Amino acid sequence: MNKVAYEQKEKDVLKLPYSTRYQALKQEKIRLKKIEIAVPVGYQDKIKKRLQPNKCFVESIKFARDVKEAIYCIGQFQKSEFFHAWIEFKDQDYCFDGTFQAFYPKEKYYEYRGLKKLYTRSSAEITELAKKYEMHGLYPEDRQKLKSLLVSSSS
Repeated sequence: MNKVAYEQKEKDVLKLPYSTRYQALKQEKIRLKKIEIAVPVGYQDKIKKRLQPNKCFVESIKFARDVKEAIYCIGQFQKSEFFHAWIEFKDQDYCFDGTFQAFYPKEKYYEYRGLKKLYTRSSAEITELAKKYEMHGLYPEDRQKLKSLLVSSSS
């Protein structure tokens, strides 16, 4: 999908009422409950009690900024082709989803969510970008990287 088509699709989804999108996320959270794992020791104080709709990048960046062993991942949903961010951990077989504020076995998470990882950043890289732009979100460097990946995959 090219950049223009992606941006139009994103606008169309965001036109849906917030309550509709929130209910869809709640249903997805219920579906993922069967693979959810207990919060690993040391991360209990990092978890929020509520869903964080449309904040996968923000919540993943905040988590990576605060947890040195976090690996910030950017990927794409295979069915919708939307981009998504989540956290993985070096030498661990689980990951953290900032939208759902939950931990999952990595392999099952990829399978259930239909994700393809495109690239990663270290906690240090994300911290530097957060300082540089004084915000959390999809940074210009990430947009450029994703644009180049979209161009190369459509060729």
